Amino acid sequence: MVSPLVFVEPLPSTAQWLSTLDTANEHNFRRDLGSAHETIMQGVSPGRASSAAGAWALWVDFTSDLGLDPFLQAFQDKIPFLQVFAQRLRSGELAPKGNPIRARTVEDYLRHVAQTYLRVGALDPRLSANHAIDFRLTRTWRAWKSADPAPTRVKPVPITVIRRIATLALTTRAADPFFIAVADMIIIAFFFLLRPGEYTDNTNDPF
Repeated sequence: MVSPLVFVEPLPSTAQWLSTLDTANEHNFRRDLGSAHETIMQGVSPGRASSAAGAWALWVDFTSDLGLDPFLQAFQDKIPFLQVFAQRLRSGELAPKGNPIRARTVEDYLRHVAQTYLRVGALDPRLSANHAIDFRLTRTWRAWKSADPAPTRVKPVPITVIRRIATLALTTRAADPFFIAVADMIIIAFFFLLRPGEYTDNTNDPF
């Protein structure tokens, strides 16, 4: 399934230049630029591309409500807008499900917004004059991460359990093929999947 893609219009300077072209050249340029954007999005997994598109759509809605363009070209310091956007995501006001979300997820949303800026040749809005993530954001992430509850960890299965399963499969009911097949599947899952987090869910976690 192809992830949804939010097409990003060229920056105004490029758009102004496009307006000077004849209709055919403008159409061809926009078509090829759209293909180039799609290629960039194909460089990540469909889930990641979908998250990026969703984050940008939220950012566009946020800036539109303030009467601003999503690239905030009238402002040299874009951090205050990112801070408010992050704060509303954190509180759940802008979060897709309306629930408060963890610091790392909010950080991902802002990263997706910044990557969309970079896709059209704009500067990363998170950066300070020394080309590092602005301390107002990094200090916020640090505070929120300290406040977030520790992630729920699933205790690893001891290797002795796997050995016991293999032994029982070979000795129970005269080495029944069904039990051997089940044991083989468990062993494969243990050594090659090892993704317990995808099969468990703590619904009591508000974040």
